Amino acid sequence: MEFASSGYLSWTFDAVHYPFLKVGWGSDLPSFLSFLGLLVVVFNLVLGGGDQCGLMVSFKPACHANGRDSGNDDKNDLVVVFAVGSWLYSLVRFQSGRSKFFIFTAALSLSLAAGSKTYAVPICMVLTLVTAWIWRKEMRTLLLFAGLYVPCIVLFGSIETYVLSWQIYHRPLGPIDFVHDQRNRDGLRD
Repeated sequence: MEFASSGYLSWTFDAVHYPFLKVGWGSDLPSFLSFLGLLVVVFNLVLGGGDQCGLMVSFKPACHANGRDSGNDDKNDLVVVFAVGSWLYSLVRFQSGRSKFFIFTAALSLSLAAGSKTYAVPICMVLTLVTAWIWRKEMRTLLLFAGLYVPCIVLFGSIETYVLSWQIYHRPLGPIDFVHDQRNRDGLRD
């Protein structure tokens, strides 16, 4: 907890960047690989066509949040979009091939999205419900997903940041004034 409380490792994706920062080169490489991965996911979904194109609507919440904050671009925004795309791709691939590996990648994708940015937590909650709805008639698949998702969210969901904020400020997102000052108020009237 001491390392996490020092501020060096506040989000899961920052942990990926940390070794590159220590070495002094390649710190943009993880974000670039996320971008390339997103391109591969979109290409494969569009190439599949048909029913999968309708599922691409799932990208909207993540893309909207990423585009809304375009003045404050952050490496983690791209990762959230990549993780949502990977979740969608995992669902599509599971439906076509029934490989249990894609149940794991769906759980891992959602947990990485939740661990990369605070605004992704509600998105992941909705996508978790969507996953449950899609697999509602396949109880074994749904139970396997839940059994994989819980450990993934604990390991990669950056829960330590919320626990630490709760211990210090008695609020999971931190002090009220700090959270209020960090909000993007574009389009809101006072």
